[in-house]
Amino acid sequence: MLWPVALDTHPRDATWSVGERVTTRLRWLDDPQLPDDLVLRDVVVRAHPLLDADGRPWAQVVEAGGLRAVREGDHRGGVVTVGGCPGVDAGLGLIEALPVTTGVVRRVRVVHDRYDRGLDGWTRRPGDVRLTDVPDAGPERLRDDWSGAGTPPDPQAGPGTLQFLSPEQYFRLSRDRLPAQRWEVRGSSSILTSPILERRGMTLAGSVPGVGIYLVDISAPSWAQDECAPLLDEALAARGLPPYPGPPARAADFEEKLSLRMDDFAEICARHDAAEFLDATLIVPVDFSGLIELPVESAYDDVTKVFSAQRLRAAIAPIAAEVGLAADLPSGPMALTTAIEDAVTFYVALFASAAEHSVRHGCPLTYV
Repeated sequence: MLWPVALDTHPRDATWSVGERVTTRLRWLDDPQLPDDLVLRDVVVRAHPLLDADGRPWAQVVEAGGLRAVREGDHRGGVVTVGGCPGVDAGLGLIEALPVTTGVVRRVRVVHDRYDRGLDGWTRRPGDVRLTDVPDAGPERLRDDWSGAGTPPDPQAGPGTLQFLSPEQYFRLSRDRLPAQRWEVRGSSSILTSPILERRGMTLAGSVPGVGIYLVDISAPSWAQDECAPLLDEALAARGLPPYPGPPARAADFEEKLSLRMDDFAEICARHDAAEFLDATLIVPVDFSGLIELPVESAYDDVTKVFSAQRLRAAIAPIAAEVGLAADLPSGPMALTTAIEDAVTFYVALFASAAEHSVRHGCPLTYV
């Protein structure tokens, strides 16, 4: 997923050049005051509380698509929906216990705000923002250019005429010689992609301590607002299938964390000619063949690829028989994550349980 990241004018360890790989600690900004196309809406993330030295929650860490950011004002854990965008906060770099995000910079734009000349100073015009593409977010890019801005020259002071003025007094004295408007640099907006999880579809290439993605159910209220819902019904209609009615108002929760290596499991799936579901980012309890591709950006791709829970259940059955998967598996949120250490056994159990949960409860599942 492409993440817009707000950068202010404070010094940073990295230049944030296009193509540069950066590692940083991020703060989630609920109201970044950026143009609408840079602000994310209704992003489903996994959250867990951050505790201070006395064990009291003071913030939460939100995770999605390899990105992790500190979000204050909320201490809830579990799956939550947020809006806004992450931003670089130099102060967070001093707290080593906080998680970091590593990604590749894809685009950098300087954010300029328009200011109007007032009676005692410059007043920012809300919503009037200009974005300029630049090759990096170096300090020289984040300085205001006063050339041609009409700033009046200071008169030559004569002997005994030196006078100290407040900013307001100086502004009033020079006001008539200042331009009616000017642009000031607020910071920059960078587009970041996270390469932490190298994958084929959802296949994890390695195990990173503390890093993972989650397979979770989608609740009825969340599905009702999901962009995929109407598009999926259109795709099903094109196949001559009835629409998916959505999850029930109440259903058991499903949640498991994927952090173990998936290489061996992916090889077994390929040997059984059953690896197609690994490319899916949405599983729904509707019986159809292949993948349905929806033009909605997911946490891991520019599109959302949908796979049938019924077909997943059928695909995983022979693999479960091969590895001797127990019939009685632990159930409940994170039950498999905490109970199974062998990677192949875990992923067989995970997708067998996910398919069964989706079909039995009529719930879609997705990755966050």
